[in-house]
Amino acid sequence: MKKKEEVQEETAEEDVQVETSKKDKIYVNYTARVLIITCVFVIFMGLGLFLITRSFGVQKSEVVNYTETSDVDYKVYLKKNSFYDTEYLNRNMVYVASLIDNVNVDFNYKFNTDAKFDADIKYNVNAKLSIVDANGKTFFEKDYVLLEDKTVSMKDELEKQVKESIIVDYGYYNTIANNFKTSYGVNADSKLTVTMTINKVNPKDNDQFVINETDNMSVDIPLSEKAINITMNYNNINDQGSFVGKSKLSTDNIFKLVLGILFVVVGLYVLLRLVKLASKSFTGTSAYDKYVSKLLKEYDRLIVETSTLTSFEDKEIIKVKDFNELLDVRDSLKVPIMYYVITKHIKSYFYIKHEDIIYLYTVKAVDLEENR
Repeated sequence: MKKKEEVQEETAEEDVQVETSKKDKIYVNYTARVLIITCVFVIFMGLGLFLITRSFGVQKSEVVNYTETSDVDYKVYLKKNSFYDTEYLNRNMVYVASLIDNVNVDFNYKFNTDAKFDADIKYNVNAKLSIVDANGKTFFEKDYVLLEDKTVSMKDELEKQVKESIIVDYGYYNTIANNFKTSYGVNADSKLTVTMTINKVNPKDNDQFVINETDNMSVDIPLSEKAINITMNYNNINDQGSFVGKSKLSTDNIFKLVLGILFVVVGLYVLLRLVKLASKSFTGTSAYDKYVSKLLKEYDRLIVETSTLTSFEDKEIIKVKDFNELLDVRDSLKVPIMYYVITKHIKSYFYIKHEDIIYLYTVKAVDLEENR
Protein backbone atom coordinates (compact mmCIF):
# COMPACT_ATOMS: atom_id res chain seq x y z
CA MET A 1 0.00 0.00 0.00
CA LYS A 2 1.23 3.50 -0.80
CA LYS A 3 2.21 5.96 1.87
CA LYS A 4 -0.04 8.99 2.17
CA GLU A 5 2.64 11.44 1.14
CA GLU A 6 3.24 9.48 -2.13
CA VAL A 7 -0.31 9.67 -3.43
CA GLN A 8 -2.01 12.55 -5.14
CA GLU A 9 -5.25 14.01 -3.88
CA GLU A 10 -8.33 14.31 -6.04
CA THR A 11 -12.05 14.85 -5.57
CA ALA A 12 -14.55 12.09 -6.42
CA GLU A 13 -16.60 14.41 -8.61
CA GLU A 14 -13.72 15.14 -10.98
CA ASP A 15 -14.48 14.14 -14.59
CA VAL A 16 -10.87 14.49 -15.72
CA GLN A 17 -8.08 12.69 -13.91
CA VAL A 18 -4.36 13.17 -14.58
CA GLU A 19 -1.94 10.52 -13.45
CA THR A 20 1.85 10.83 -13.53
CA SER A 21 3.83 7.82 -14.73
CA LYS A 22 6.26 7.25 -17.55
CA LYS A 23 3.72 9.02 -19.71
CA ASP A 24 1.00 11.42 -18.60
CA LYS A 25 -2.51 10.09 -19.28
CA ILE A 26 -5.53 12.31 -19.54
CA TYR A 27 -8.82 10.55 -18.87
CA VAL A 28 -12.04 12.11 -20.05
CA ASN A 29 -15.36 10.96 -18.70
CA TYR A 30 -17.88 9.06 -20.84
CA THR A 31 -20.23 11.94 -21.61
CA ALA A 32 -17.39 14.25 -22.58
CA ARG A 33 -15.86 11.59 -24.82
CA VAL A 34 -19.18 11.00 -26.59
CA LEU A 35 -19.58 14.74 -27.17
CA ILE A 36 -15.99 15.16 -28.38
CA ILE A 37 -16.18 12.20 -30.79
CA THR A 38 -19.58 13.38 -32.05
CA CYS A 39 -18.19 16.85 -32.74
CA VAL A 40 -15.18 15.36 -34.54
CA PHE A 41 -17.49 13.19 -36.65
CA VAL A 42 -19.71 16.14 -37.59
CA ILE A 43 -16.69 18.31 -38.46
CA PHE A 44 -15.00 15.70 -40.67
CA MET A 45 -18.19 14.58 -42.40
CA GLY A 46 -19.32 18.16 -42.91
CA LEU A 47 -15.99 19.23 -44.38
CA GLY A 48 -15.81 16.08 -46.51
CA LEU A 49 -19.27 16.49 -47.99
CA PHE A 50 -18.70 20.21 -48.49
CA LEU A 51 -15.46 19.63 -50.40
CA ILE A 52 -16.95 16.82 -52.49
CA THR A 53 -19.93 18.98 -53.38
CA ARG A 54 -17.75 21.94 -54.29
CA SER A 55 -15.47 19.76 -56.42
CA PHE A 56 -18.31 19.02 -58.82
CA GLY A 57 -19.86 21.38 -61.31
CA VAL A 58 -22.86 20.95 -63.57
CA GLN A 59 -22.04 21.54 -67.20
CA LYS A 60 -24.51 23.74 -68.99
CA SER A 61 -26.66 21.98 -71.54
CA GLU A 62 -25.27 22.30 -75.02
CA VAL A 63 -27.70 23.37 -77.75
CA VAL A 64 -27.19 22.35 -81.36
CA ASN A 65 -29.32 24.01 -84.02
CA TYR A 66 -30.14 22.14 -87.17
CA THR A 67 -31.68 22.64 -90.57
CA GLU A 68 -33.14 19.85 -92.65
CA THR A 69 -34.19 20.02 -96.27
CA SER A 70 -35.75 17.47 -98.56
CA ASP A 71 -36.65 17.09 -102.18
CA VAL A 72 -38.50 14.50 -104.21
CA ASP A 73 -38.10 14.17 -107.94
CA TYR A 74 -39.30 11.56 -110.36
CA LYS A 75 -39.12 10.53 -113.97
CA VAL A 76 -41.81 8.60 -115.77
CA TYR A 77 -40.22 6.08 -118.15
CA LEU A 78 -42.31 5.19 -121.17
CA LYS A 79 -42.96 2.09 -123.16
CA LYS A 80 -42.04 2.19 -126.80
CA ASN A 81 -44.55 4.33 -128.65
CA SER A 82 -44.94 6.43 -131.81
CA PHE A 83 -45.67 9.73 -130.07
CA TYR A 84 -42.82 10.52 -127.63
CA ASP A 85 -39.25 10.75 -128.83
CA THR A 86 -37.78 10.77 -125.28
CA GLU A 87 -37.13 7.80 -123.02
CA TYR A 88 -38.87 9.43 -120.06
CA LEU A 89 -40.98 12.41 -119.06
CA ASN A 90 -40.11 14.82 -116.25
CA ARG A 91 -42.30 15.67 -113.31
CA ASN A 92 -45.35 17.92 -113.23
CA MET A 93 -46.92 16.54 -116.39
CA VAL A 94 -50.00 14.48 -117.12
CA TYR A 95 -49.12 10.92 -118.13
CA VAL A 96 -51.02 8.41 -120.24
CA ALA A 97 -51.26 5.37 -117.99
CA SER A 98 -51.03 2.82 -120.81
CA LEU A 99 -47.67 4.27 -121.91
CA ILE A 100 -46.02 4.11 -118.48
CA ASP A 101 -43.34 1.47 -118.05
CA ASN A 102 -42.10 2.47 -114.58
CA VAL A 103 -41.66 5.49 -112.36
CA ASN A 104 -38.19 6.35 -111.07
CA VAL A 105 -38.55 8.23 -107.76
CA ASP A 106 -35.54 10.13 -106.37
CA PHE A 107 -35.53 10.95 -102.65
CA ASN A 108 -33.04 13.52 -101.37
CA TYR A 109 -32.68 14.47 -97.69
CA LYS A 110 -30.03 16.74 -96.13
CA PHE A 111 -29.39 17.37 -92.44
CA ASN A 112 -27.16 20.31 -91.36
CA THR A 113 -26.05 21.45 -87.88
CA ASP A 114 -24.24 24.53 -86.59
CA ALA A 115 -21.83 22.39 -84.53
CA LYS A 116 -20.23 19.04 -85.12
CA PHE A 117 -22.74 16.40 -84.19
CA ASP A 118 -23.29 12.66 -83.76
CA ALA A 119 -26.49 10.99 -84.90
CA ASP A 120 -27.75 7.89 -86.68
CA ILE A 121 -30.11 8.53 -89.58
CA LYS A 122 -32.21 5.45 -90.25
CA TYR A 123 -34.49 5.23 -93.25
CA ASN A 124 -36.48 2.90 -95.46
CA VAL A 125 -38.87 3.10 -98.42
CA ASN A 126 -42.28 1.44 -98.45
CA ALA A 127 -45.26 1.53 -100.78
CA LYS A 128 -48.94 1.26 -99.91
CA LEU A 129 -51.55 0.28 -102.48
CA SER A 130 -54.97 1.51 -101.42
CA ILE A 131 -58.37 1.15 -103.04
CA VAL A 132 -61.15 3.30 -101.58
CA ASP A 133 -64.75 4.24 -102.38
CA ALA A 134 -66.03 7.71 -103.23
CA ASN A 135 -66.23 8.57 -99.52
CA GLY A 136 -62.65 7.54 -98.84
CA LYS A 137 -63.55 4.31 -97.06
CA THR A 138 -61.08 1.53 -97.69
CA PHE A 139 -61.84 -1.48 -99.88
CA PHE A 140 -58.32 -2.85 -99.95
CA GLU A 141 -54.84 -1.99 -98.67
CA LYS A 142 -51.51 -3.67 -98.96
CA ASP A 143 -47.96 -2.66 -97.98
CA TYR A 144 -44.80 -3.39 -99.94
CA VAL A 145 -41.17 -2.98 -98.93
CA LEU A 146 -39.22 -1.21 -101.65
CA LEU A 147 -36.06 -0.55 -99.63
CA GLU A 148 -35.04 -2.37 -96.45
CA ASP A 149 -33.92 -0.44 -93.36
CA LYS A 150 -30.62 1.39 -93.84
CA THR A 151 -28.54 3.58 -91.53
CA VAL A 152 -26.05 6.35 -92.19
CA SER A 153 -24.02 7.57 -89.22
CA MET A 154 -23.13 11.17 -88.59
CA LYS A 155 -19.84 11.17 -86.62
CA ASP A 156 -18.56 14.55 -85.47
CA GLU A 157 -19.84 16.12 -88.68
CA LEU A 158 -21.75 19.22 -89.69
CA GLU A 159 -23.98 17.61 -92.31
CA LYS A 160 -25.21 14.33 -93.69
CA GLN A 161 -27.13 13.58 -96.87
CA VAL A 162 -29.35 10.67 -97.86
CA LYS A 163 -30.07 9.99 -101.53
CA GLU A 164 -31.99 7.01 -102.86
CA SER A 165 -33.48 6.24 -106.26
CA ILE A 166 -36.43 3.82 -106.27
CA ILE A 167 -37.84 2.18 -109.38
CA VAL A 168 -41.59 1.60 -109.16
CA ASP A 169 -43.04 -1.03 -111.50
CA TYR A 170 -46.16 0.89 -112.39
CA GLY A 171 -47.68 -1.89 -114.51
CA TYR A 172 -47.51 -4.41 -111.63
CA TYR A 173 -49.46 -2.29 -109.17
CA ASN A 174 -51.82 -0.92 -111.79
CA THR A 175 -52.78 -4.49 -112.78
CA ILE A 176 -53.64 -5.35 -109.16
CA ALA A 177 -55.93 -2.31 -108.90
CA ASN A 178 -57.63 -3.03 -112.25
CA ASN A 179 -58.20 -6.68 -111.39
CA PHE A 180 -59.78 -5.78 -108.05
CA LYS A 181 -62.24 -3.33 -109.64
CA THR A 182 -63.07 -5.73 -112.48
CA SER A 183 -63.47 -8.76 -110.21
CA TYR A 184 -65.86 -7.06 -107.81
CA GLY A 185 -67.44 -4.47 -110.11
CA VAL A 186 -66.94 -1.59 -107.73
CA ASN A 187 -66.42 2.05 -108.46
CA ALA A 188 -63.26 2.94 -106.60
CA ASP A 189 -60.26 5.19 -106.56
CA SER A 190 -56.84 3.59 -106.24
CA LYS A 191 -53.34 4.84 -105.78
CA LEU A 192 -49.86 3.77 -104.82
CA THR A 193 -48.16 5.90 -102.13
CA VAL A 194 -44.37 5.57 -102.08
CA THR A 195 -42.90 6.86 -98.80
CA MET A 196 -39.43 7.33 -97.46
CA THR A 197 -39.43 7.31 -93.64
CA ILE A 198 -36.46 9.01 -91.94
CA ASN A 199 -35.74 8.54 -88.25
CA LYS A 200 -32.98 10.48 -86.46
CA VAL A 201 -31.81 8.71 -83.28
CA ASN A 202 -28.93 8.71 -80.83
CA PRO A 203 -25.91 6.67 -81.84
CA LYS A 204 -25.24 3.75 -79.50
CA ASP A 205 -22.01 5.23 -78.18
CA ASN A 206 -23.26 8.79 -77.58
CA ASP A 207 -26.38 9.78 -75.67
CA GLN A 208 -25.45 13.39 -74.93
CA PHE A 209 -28.55 14.55 -76.79
CA VAL A 210 -32.00 13.04 -76.73
CA ILE A 211 -32.71 12.44 -80.41
CA ASN A 212 -35.77 10.67 -81.72
CA GLU A 213 -37.49 12.36 -84.65
CA THR A 214 -39.33 10.81 -87.56
CA ASP A 215 -40.14 12.48 -90.88
CA ASN A 216 -41.73 11.28 -94.09
CA MET A 217 -41.69 12.33 -97.72
CA SER A 218 -43.80 10.62 -100.34
CA VAL A 219 -45.29 10.58 -103.82
CA ASP A 220 -48.84 9.53 -104.73
CA ILE A 221 -49.17 7.66 -108.00
CA PRO A 222 -52.79 7.17 -109.17
CA LEU A 223 -53.74 3.71 -110.47
CA SER A 224 -56.46 2.32 -112.70
CA GLU A 225 -56.86 5.60 -114.58
CA LYS A 226 -56.44 6.49 -118.25
CA ALA A 227 -54.29 9.48 -117.40
CA ILE A 228 -52.57 10.26 -114.13
CA ASN A 229 -51.10 13.23 -112.31
CA ILE A 230 -48.41 12.34 -109.74
CA THR A 231 -48.29 14.45 -106.55
CA MET A 232 -45.45 14.89 -104.06
CA ASN A 233 -45.46 15.53 -100.30
CA TYR A 234 -42.19 16.54 -98.69
CA ASN A 235 -42.34 20.19 -97.66
CA ASN A 236 -43.07 19.31 -94.00
CA ILE A 237 -39.44 18.19 -93.64
CA ASN A 238 -38.01 21.54 -94.70
CA ASP A 239 -37.70 23.16 -91.30
CA GLN A 240 -35.36 24.18 -88.50
CA GLY A 241 -35.02 23.07 -84.91
CA SER A 242 -32.59 22.38 -82.11
CA PHE A 243 -31.44 19.57 -79.86
CA VAL A 244 -30.72 20.30 -76.21
CA GLY A 245 -28.00 18.19 -74.61
CA LYS A 246 -28.22 16.56 -71.22
CA SER A 247 -26.75 18.37 -68.24
CA LYS A 248 -23.70 16.53 -66.93
CA LEU A 249 -21.96 16.49 -63.60
CA SER A 250 -18.25 17.06 -63.98
CA THR A 251 -15.30 17.16 -61.59
CA ASP A 252 -13.42 20.42 -61.96
CA ASN A 253 -11.22 20.16 -58.85
CA ILE A 254 -9.61 16.77 -58.21
CA PHE A 255 -7.77 18.02 -55.11
CA LYS A 256 -11.02 19.01 -53.40
CA LEU A 257 -12.59 15.69 -54.37
CA VAL A 258 -9.74 13.58 -52.99
CA LEU A 259 -9.50 15.66 -49.81
CA GLY A 260 -13.27 15.47 -49.36
CA ILE A 261 -13.26 11.68 -49.73
CA LEU A 262 -10.42 11.46 -47.20
CA PHE A 263 -12.40 13.52 -44.69
CA VAL A 264 -15.48 11.35 -45.22
CA VAL A 265 -13.43 8.18 -44.66
CA VAL A 266 -12.01 9.62 -41.44
CA GLY A 267 -15.51 10.69 -40.43
CA LEU A 268 -16.82 7.17 -40.95
CA TYR A 269 -13.97 5.77 -38.87
CA VAL A 270 -14.83 8.22 -36.09
CA LEU A 271 -18.48 7.15 -36.38
CA LEU A 272 -17.46 3.53 -35.85
CA ARG A 273 -15.54 4.55 -32.74
CA LEU A 274 -18.59 6.46 -31.53
CA VAL A 275 -20.86 3.47 -32.08
CA LYS A 276 -18.39 1.22 -30.28
CA LEU A 277 -18.19 3.64 -27.36
CA ALA A 278 -21.96 4.07 -27.17
CA SER A 279 -22.49 0.31 -27.30
CA LYS A 280 -20.60 -0.02 -24.03
CA SER A 281 -23.58 1.58 -22.31
CA PHE A 282 -25.89 -1.17 -23.52
CA THR A 283 -23.79 -4.32 -23.28
CA GLY A 284 -22.60 -6.39 -20.35
CA THR A 285 -19.93 -8.36 -22.13
CA SER A 286 -17.08 -5.82 -22.12
CA ALA A 287 -13.84 -6.35 -20.20
CA TYR A 288 -14.99 -3.72 -17.72
CA ASP A 289 -18.31 -5.44 -16.99
CA LYS A 290 -16.69 -8.85 -16.67
CA TYR A 291 -14.09 -7.50 -14.25
CA VAL A 292 -16.59 -5.64 -12.05
CA SER A 293 -18.97 -8.61 -12.07
CA LYS A 294 -16.13 -10.89 -10.98
CA LEU A 295 -15.26 -8.59 -8.05
CA LEU A 296 -18.88 -8.36 -6.91
CA LYS A 297 -19.31 -12.13 -7.02
CA GLU A 298 -16.02 -13.11 -5.36
CA TYR A 299 -16.21 -10.50 -2.60
CA ASP A 300 -19.95 -10.31 -2.17
CA ARG A 301 -19.75 -10.41 1.62
CA LEU A 302 -17.21 -7.61 1.76
CA ILE A 303 -18.78 -5.18 -0.71
CA VAL A 304 -21.80 -2.97 -0.18
CA GLU A 305 -23.46 -1.56 -3.30
CA THR A 306 -24.73 1.95 -2.72
CA SER A 307 -26.90 4.24 -4.80
CA THR A 308 -25.50 7.39 -3.23
CA LEU A 309 -21.94 8.61 -3.13
CA THR A 310 -20.49 9.97 0.06
CA SER A 311 -19.16 13.51 -0.08
CA PHE A 312 -15.45 13.70 -0.81
CA GLU A 313 -15.16 17.30 0.36
CA ASP A 314 -12.73 17.93 3.18
CA LYS A 315 -11.59 14.34 3.01
CA GLU A 316 -8.13 12.98 2.46
CA ILE A 317 -8.20 10.82 -0.64
CA ILE A 318 -5.79 7.92 -0.83
CA LYS A 319 -5.82 6.29 -4.23
CA VAL A 320 -5.03 2.63 -4.58
CA LYS A 321 -4.18 1.06 -7.90
CA ASP A 322 -5.18 -2.51 -7.15
CA PHE A 323 -8.27 -4.04 -5.57
CA ASN A 324 -6.08 -6.29 -3.40
CA GLU A 325 -4.67 -3.17 -1.73
CA LEU A 326 -8.23 -2.15 -0.92
CA LEU A 327 -8.79 -5.61 0.57
CA ASP A 328 -5.75 -5.10 2.79
CA VAL A 329 -7.23 -1.83 4.06
CA ARG A 330 -10.56 -3.55 4.68
CA ASP A 331 -8.89 -6.37 6.64
CA SER A 332 -6.98 -3.82 8.72
CA LEU A 333 -9.90 -1.50 9.47
CA LYS A 334 -12.68 -4.12 9.52
CA VAL A 335 -15.05 -1.89 7.53
CA PRO A 336 -17.02 -2.74 4.36
CA ILE A 337 -15.97 -1.78 0.86
CA MET A 338 -18.49 0.59 -0.79
CA TYR A 339 -19.32 0.20 -4.47
CA TYR A 340 -20.80 3.06 -6.50
CA VAL A 341 -21.42 3.30 -10.26
CA ILE A 342 -20.30 6.61 -11.75
CA THR A 343 -21.24 5.79 -15.36
CA LYS A 344 -22.87 2.49 -16.19
CA HIS A 345 -20.52 0.12 -18.05
CA ILE A 346 -17.85 2.83 -18.06
CA LYS A 347 -16.63 3.85 -14.61
CA SER A 348 -17.20 2.92 -10.96
CA TYR A 349 -15.71 3.48 -7.47
CA PHE A 350 -14.73 0.95 -4.82
CA TYR A 351 -13.85 2.83 -1.66
CA ILE A 352 -13.50 2.60 2.10
CA LYS A 353 -14.38 5.53 4.33
CA HIS A 354 -12.63 5.74 7.65
CA GLU A 355 -13.02 8.92 9.64
CA ASP A 356 -11.72 11.72 7.36
CA ILE A 357 -9.84 9.39 5.04
CA ILE A 358 -11.20 7.74 1.90
CA TYR A 359 -9.31 4.89 0.32
CA LEU A 360 -10.36 4.92 -3.32
CA TYR A 361 -10.00 2.33 -6.09
CA THR A 362 -11.34 3.48 -9.46
CA VAL A 363 -12.30 1.07 -12.25
CA LYS A 364 -12.42 2.51 -15.79
CA ALA A 365 -13.44 0.73 -18.96
CA VAL A 366 -10.79 2.58 -20.97
CA ASP A 367 -8.00 1.20 -18.74
CA LEU A 368 -9.22 -2.36 -19.05
CA GLU A 369 -9.62 -2.07 -22.82
CA GLU A 370 -6.04 -0.79 -23.17
CA ASN A 371 -4.68 -3.70 -21.11
CA ARG A 372 -6.47 -6.45 -23.02
